Amino acid sequence: MEYMFNENILSEENSEFLKEYFTYFISRETHSALMIDQNVDDPDDPKYGYMYTDNIKAFNSLFSLPMDKELDLTMIINTANQVNKSNEYISNGISTGGLDKMLDTDIPIPRTKDPTDDALGLLEVYQRALEEDNIFVAEALLHIGLIRYQLFEDGNHRTANLILDYNLMKRGIAPAVITEKIRKQYLDFINTTKVQELAELLKQQSIAECKTLNSLFETYKNQKRKTV
Repeated sequence: MEYMFNENILSEENSEFLKEYFTYFISRETHSALMIDQNVDDPDDPKYGYMYTDNIKAFNSLFSLPMDKELDLTMIINTANQVNKSNEYISNGISTGGLDKMLDTDIPIPRTKDPTDDALGLLEVYQRALEEDNIFVAEALLHIGLIRYQLFEDGNHRTANLILDYNLMKRGIAPAVITEKIRKQYLDFINTTKVQELAELLKQQSIAECKTLNSLFETYKNQKRKTV
């Protein structure tokens, strides 16, 4: 499949390559999340550097877990806590209050129960979607839910991106990097909960990233051969 990367990439012997690649694509994902945040004037401003560092640490923490471990609420909370680690004004864990509208729009956050119950319910929906064997639909459902529920005081978009990337990569699927080119379409699909449309968009982004990932890996292997 066009979105499946070289199966050898995730082997332990390629840890040096993975470290460099994770830094590369997480920096792009962080830039994307900052770009989407209407309150950020310049995503490249050095003052946001701590976000890049925290995001990479969060992703590395996810990849330190057993690859067969199913996604659970603790993993999501720990990711959000690491994403927000350098912001001393942000509390850890699920927020019990906070925003009532999402993504600087007039669209209300669909919080109808206790936020923890909302999160657990979202994970149940995600697991059922996985059982139907459409990974991109499952990830679109989870991604929309994590962003729309605004479970955390800050870093919801970055957390959702990292969870998406991790869920795909551990299955041998290239991450779906959100770019400025698709920003408007991407936000529309989230704000209007267009799951199938977002699933297709994520799939196309994954296919594009797979070409980049495999190309970088081939370059890495060639360079490694020359040094032997």
